[in-house]
Amino acid sequence: MKNKLIKILLCNLFLLASCGKDYIDYEAPGDIADTSWIIGYDQAKTTNTDENKPVSDAFSINIDTHISFIDLSQGYQEHRWIIEKGNHFLREKFTSKDSLPLFIKNNDTITDDIKAHVFFRNSGLNKVRLFNTYKKPVSLKTSLGTYKAKQVDDVWVVDTTFVFDVYGHIKPAFAIKKNNGTGVVTLINYNADGTVTANSAAAGADFSIPSEEISLTDESTWPTVTIEAADGLIYEDVSEEGRPNSRRWASADASPTTSNVKSVTMKYFKLGTYHAGTITANRVNIDRVLPTAEATATIPLKVEVIQSTQPFVINGTINEDRNETLRFQVTGVVKPFTGQESFFTVHVTNDGYDQNIPVSLAKVSDTNETFIELSLSEPIYNSDKITVNYQGGEIYSSDDRKLADFDAPKLVKNHFDSNILSGNYSFEDGNSNPNHAFSIGYNIWNNNNDHSTGYYYERSTEAAAVGTASLKFETDASGLPNGTPFLYTSSFAAPSGIPVGLYKYAMQIRRDSDIKAFVVNFNRHSLGLITINIENVPMDGKFHEVAIPLNITEAMPSNQNMQIRIQTGANAGISPGAKKMFIDEISFIKLEPR
Repeated sequence: MKNKLIKILLCNLFLLASCGKDYIDYEAPGDIADTSWIIGYDQAKTTNTDENKPVSDAFSINIDTHISFIDLSQGYQEHRWIIEKGNHFLREKFTSKDSLPLFIKNNDTITDDIKAHVFFRNSGLNKVRLFNTYKKPVSLKTSLGTYKAKQVDDVWVVDTTFVFDVYGHIKPAFAIKKNNGTGVVTLINYNADGTVTANSAAAGADFSIPSEEISLTDESTWPTVTIEAADGLIYEDVSEEGRPNSRRWASADASPTTSNVKSVTMKYFKLGTYHAGTITANRVNIDRVLPTAEATATIPLKVEVIQSTQPFVINGTINEDRNETLRFQVTGVVKPFTGQESFFTVHVTNDGYDQNIPVSLAKVSDTNETFIELSLSEPIYNSDKITVNYQGGEIYSSDDRKLADFDAPKLVKNHFDSNILSGNYSFEDGNSNPNHAFSIGYNIWNNNNDHSTGYYYERSTEAAAVGTASLKFETDASGLPNGTPFLYTSSFAAPSGIPVGLYKYAMQIRRDSDIKAFVVNFNRHSLGLITINIENVPMDGKFHEVAIPLNITEAMPSNQNMQIRIQTGANAGISPGAKKMFIDEISFIKLEPR
C-alpha cells in the first residue's frame, strides 16, 4: 500500500499552511503501522520567559487563533480530524497577513485530510479529535503522556482529543457611582448599530439616562452626573467577558488621571463638564501563563462639576519634586495670588540641623490650578525631615472659598531618585516553582517551603502595594518557623554592585497578623543581620512604607546575598496560631547627607 511520509521542512510550525511541498509519496518496505502527530503550537513554553507553562495553561489560546495539526501516522485504515461546530477548517495557502475568514472551507466538522488547519471561533473549552484505526496495536509517548491504541472488534483505535481553552474577545464593563452609591451607568452590551445597553436602576435624580440605548459616538445620548468640586466618582471594573484580570482607567480631568485598581475614586476639582474617560480591560500573565489581550472602551458619561459647599482645604500629601519645589493639592481651583509666602512655615530637621527655611515664592501651579507650589530660599536634601504649616493667609478658590488653616504641620514626602535595585523586587515576575516562592530571582533555603496548608513564602496577587503582585508570607496553625525556611536572593546588588554611601532601605508592608519584626541578613557583608521592626504598622488591610537608613561602608558585590527571615527569634511574646503578612516594593535609594 501507499504510505504518506511527511517531509519535515525548516519552517515554523505556525506557518505550515504556507510551506511549499508538504509531503511526498513513499512506498513503505513492508506493512508499517505507527501513530504520531504534530501540533503547530508550543504548549510547553511561555512567550516571555523560559519557565515551563503550568499544565492548566498548556492549551490556552485567544479566540480567532488558528493551529495546524498534522497526522504523521503510518499504516492506518481510517483517519479523520473532528472539530466542534462553530470552529472551522481552513484552506491551504493563507499567510499571516490574510483575513482568515476568507479561507474557511465550509461548515464541515470532519475531514480526512492529513493536515487540518483549525480556526478557533468559539470561546471556552474546545475539542479537536483525531480518530485513526489500525490492523495492529500502536502507541506514542509524548510530553503529555503515552497514547495507546485500544482494540475495538477486529481493529485497533487511536481516539485522541486535544482540549483547548479558548479565551474570547474582551468586552470592558464598568459601574460609575457617586460616593453615596447612587447614580450608576454600567456598560453591558455592545450592539451592532454602535450603541451600548446601559443599566440605570440606581440612577439618582440628577443622573438620568435619556434612553436605554447610549451611542458611543453620539454624546447627546450620554447621561450626565452632577457633582460638587472636589467630590469624586467611584469607578468600578465589572468586566467578565473574555476573562480579563487587570485594567487601566484614564480620565484626563480627574485626580488621579490614571489607575489600575479594580475600584477607584476619581475626584474632579475644576468647574465645568468633562468626559468620564476610558477603561482598558486586559488579560495579562499574573500567576498564570495566559494568552494576552486587551480592549479599550469609552465611558459614555459626562461629569458636570459645580461649586462646592464643602470647606476649601488641603487634599492629600505635600510632595517635594525634583527641583526641590514643595507642591500640594487643594479641594478646588485656586485663584491667582501674591504675597502669601510669610503665612507658610517650613521647618527642617536633620542630624543636628533644626530650623525654619523661608518660603521665597508661593504661587498657583502653572500646570494644574488645583495645586499650590512653594519655592524655598535654601537647599533641602532627601535625608531631611520637612514639615509645612499654613496659618492666617488669604488664599481663595475660584468659587470664593477661603483656604482653611492647616490643623497641624504636614509632613513632606521627600523626592528620591529611582530605586537602584534592578531585580524582581516588586514580585511581578512569577514562575511555577514553590521553592523559588513562585517568584523569579528568589530561592528557599533547604527547599522546604511547604507546610500543612500551603507555602510560607509565595508570590501572590491577593494584595499589592504597586502593580498586581507581592510576596505573601503565611503559616499554618503551628505559627512562625524556628530557623528554616527563609527566602533569599543571591543577586541583590546585580548587575554592578552597590557603592559605599548612605541609602534608604525601604519596603511596603501589609500586616495581617501580630508579627512584630523580621530579620534581613546581608550575608557575608559588614551590614550583617538587621531587624526590621513592624510592630507599629497598622493591621488595617493596607500597605505602609517601612524604611531605615543604611550607611554602607563596604561596597556590595553584584552577587550579594540578601535573606528575609520571618521567624520566632524576632517575635517573642506574640500570640500562637497562623500568621500572615505581605512585602512589596523593596528599594535601595541613595540619600543626600546634609
